Formats: sequence, structure tokens, C-alpha cells
Amino acid sequence: MGRGCTCAGVSTDTARVVQRFLAAADNGDHRTVRALVEDHGLVLCFYVDPARLLRALDAAVAADPAHSDTAQVLQLFLSPPKTQRLRLAPVADGVGERASAALSAKAYLMYMLDLRLKGRPKEALQYSRGLREGAAIIHPLRDVCDGWPQFIAVQQGVTAMLAGDFTAALTSFQEAQMRATMPGLEFLHREALVRAALIHATFGDPGMAASLVGRAASIPRTASWAEASLDATVALVTVMIEEDPVVGIRMLAELDQSRIGEMWPFFIHAEYRVLEAAGAHSRVARRLEELAQLPFARTDGQGYSGSVLSLAEASRRIVTGALRQAKVPLARADQSVVLTRVMSALLEAQTGTAQKAIALAREIRQHTVHLRRMEIWRVSILSGAYLAQGDEARAVNALQEVGQLGRPIDEHEAAYFSAELRALGEQHVPGWPVLADVAATYMDRLPNQGELLTGRELEVLRLLARGLSRQEISDTLFVTLNTLKSQLRSVYRKLGASSREEALRSATSRGLI
Repeated sequence: MGRGCTCAGVSTDTARVVQRFLAAADNGDHRTVRALVEDHGLVLCFYVDPARLLRALDAAVAADPAHSDTAQVLQLFLSPPKTQRLRLAPVADGVGERASAALSAKAYLMYMLDLRLKGRPKEALQYSRGLREGAAIIHPLRDVCDGWPQFIAVQQGVTAMLAGDFTAALTSFQEAQMRATMPGLEFLHREALVRAALIHATFGDPGMAASLVGRAASIPRTASWAEASLDATVALVTVMIEEDPVVGIRMLAELDQSRIGEMWPFFIHAEYRVLEAAGAHSRVARRLEELAQLPFARTDGQGYSGSVLSLAEASRRIVTGALRQAKVPLARADQSVVLTRVMSALLEAQTGTAQKAIALAREIRQHTVHLRRMEIWRVSILSGAYLAQGDEARAVNALQEVGQLGRPIDEHEAAYFSAELRALGEQHVPGWPVLADVAATYMDRLPNQGELLTGRELEVLRLLARGLSRQEISDTLFVTLNTLKSQLRSVYRKLGASSREEALRSATSRGLI
């Protein structure tokens, strides 16, 4: 094959197209380059060396930008995000002039890719919706088989992943799996499977993640350069579902990080997850500082990509008991991302506002119900908050919501529940795993959820912090001195304190005042 071709071992037709393209590019035949790109754009994109292809596209578009629609889409897909050479206007303006559905889709695709590659995935998602409105119908007998509908569905899924809309991403990857696969582009089907697997491994069902990876492995490999990126994604999935954090740390160290690409937020998530599971909290802090210095394509506070570092820092502070400090990075994260919402509910539960934790946990169910891991964590927070209020009946009712997950939770998923909740689950929830001897879990290591302060106790604590005397507090709250003494004893007990000073120190460290 010619220089720049990666199609050894593929079909004769694919090889012939690539050879014709390389010859035209070498000869400066921009018209033939554009024609081949229009007819075989995706084959060229994934079988010609990306740098070599980009040079040819740059030259062809510069020669005649008004007739280089597909070339500009691929140029954008392959270009560094900060490039200023991209010319979106000719294609976008042409939509109204030529009223072509295919051209309209390419314009939306261009804008979506441009914004996503610049670290603005939520803005990119707006153009993804335009793509969906104009998408070709999935025909029951024959589908458009030039590869573009499948490619577009995959790109919509990646955009939604980075924007933090994981349910929408799974929908797009499902569409890509149902689209016809063009010979030579089988990796697009595999990409839809492994990207969906990564979502499930991170936020959803680890069992489903393993199944999707198995299905991806059954698809014949191609000679495309894209396969290496998919291998890196599979490696990330494997780390996420590995139950031994020591093994996970070793696997991450062996991962070819140059192939991670746009999945870098999931790499960060995998790293802080395994380090936290190993109890290496100081190492988490150092790594987050290092990673924050890297020039990732992100906009702080926008989508999952703009929130993952803040969420990792918030998680580190929560698990180490620095609850007040955890509020700062959590506030910087995108509040629409499901992990942000779950962690906000957790923080409310840990800082003594059980009723607010209950409200948040109930409110976010529509966002967690299709993501098994997030739903289990939500149920843990909800049941723990009820238990903190002394309402064991409602805590049990909340625990029974795991029965709607399709299958009982396993012993590893039970680690999302504190020891008290696990004991309740064993007694009252059918299929709950019986764990005779379990090491302390993430939830066990958090400040005791069974010792949350009531609303009135928080009022008492905050008046104490203002320096008021017992008499002044009883007058302010319109209670007798004996009632106040009883409330103070309860506050001290829950904070593990024996004096006003100890209580205030404990309350400050937990973010209560």
C-alpha cells in the first residue's frame, strides 16, 4: 500500500479507494480528492493516516471551500481544537440555499464537533438535537449504508457523554448499534458498544458493562487506526469494574494514555475511584493537583468534562471528613450532571440536613433510575437520611426500592450502604446479600449517618456558635431551660463531644457551622 495507508488486510474495494485518494493528493488533484471524500469520506477518515489525510483535506478545502462539505466535516473531526483554519460558514450558509437534508446534517455535525472539541459539550449538545430531528429513519429491511447515520449516532453519544447526559448517550449508542454497518467500518458498531460499556462501568450496571465489552470483542477487528482508541476505552471499563483497587491501580499504570483521547474525564474518574477505594487519600490530592494543570479541552462547570476534577476533589474531601470544604468544589461542578446531584444529596445527609437530603434524593430519581450504580447510591442516601430521623419504617421502604433494579444487589453493591443499613436490608429486603464479615465500606467511613442533627438541634448549635448563653438560647427558641439541656445533651452525643468547645470544633470540621 502507499505511504499513509493503514488498510492492509481490508477489502480490495476499500484498498482501491484509499490508493486512488493518496495518488490524487500526491498529484494535487483537489477535485478528485473532494469527490472521493464525498463518496467515501468515512473510509478515508479511518484508513488513511490522520495527519496525512488532514494535509490533503486542508489543501482541498483551501482550493474550493464552497464545494467541500464533507471534507470540512472530516477536517474538523481530525483538527486540533484550537485551529483557526476551519471555515464553518460556507456549509452552514449553504443549508438554507440548497435545502439538502444531508447538507443540513453535516452543518449540524460540524458545529457539534467544533464546540465539543473545544471543551463546550453542553453547547455542542444543542446541535446534536438538530441532528436527531433530521436523522434518517431506521428502515426495518434496509438502512442507509454509507456509514454516516451510524457515525453521527456515535458522535451524538460521545457528545452527550461529555455533556453529562448519560441517558441520552446510551440512547444514541443504541441507535448506532441498530444502524447498518458498512463493510470496513465495523469498528463504529464496536465503538457504540464500548462507549456504552464505559458509561455503565462508571455510573450504571457493571454486569451490563462486561456484557457489552464481550459483544464488542465478538465483532471482527479492522485495520483502522481507530481500534487502538477503542482498546483504551475497554481497558478503562476493565479498571472501573475491577473489585480489587490494588489491581485497578496496576491496570491504570499499564494503560496507554496516549490512546484515551476524549475519554480523559473517565480516566480521571477511574483513577480517583481506585485510589479512594485503596484509601490513598493523600495520593488522590496530589494526582488531582497534577491533572488540573493539564490542558484538557474543558470549560469549568460545563458538563461532565468541565466537572470531573471538581467532583473528584469534592469526593476526596467528603470521605476525609472535610465536609465544609467539600461544598466549594461541588458548587463549581455542573449542577445538572447526575453525579453532582447524588453527591449534593450525600453532602446534605452528612452535614445534618436530613430533610433536605431526603428531598434531593427523591427529586433526582428520574435521573438515576436507568443508571444502576447511581440509583443504588441514591437509595443508600435516602434510606440513611430516614434512619437518621429515627424513621426506620421509611428507611426500610426506601431500601426496598432496590427491588426495582431488575435483580438483587450483590455483595459489592451492598458496600454503598452503611453497616446499619446493611443490617436492615438483610432483615427486610428479599434477596439482600448476607455479609457475615465485611471490611469498612466507603459509606461506613463517612461521618455517622445515624447521628445527624435534627433541625432544632442545628438551631441550638448555631446559637451556641454565636456565643449565646443557655438562658439566651432558651429565650430565643421559646423553650424551657430543661428542654434546652436535653437538646444540648443530644447535640453533644451526636457530635461525640463533652463540652461546648468540643462540640463547636466537631461541628466546624463537619461543615455544620
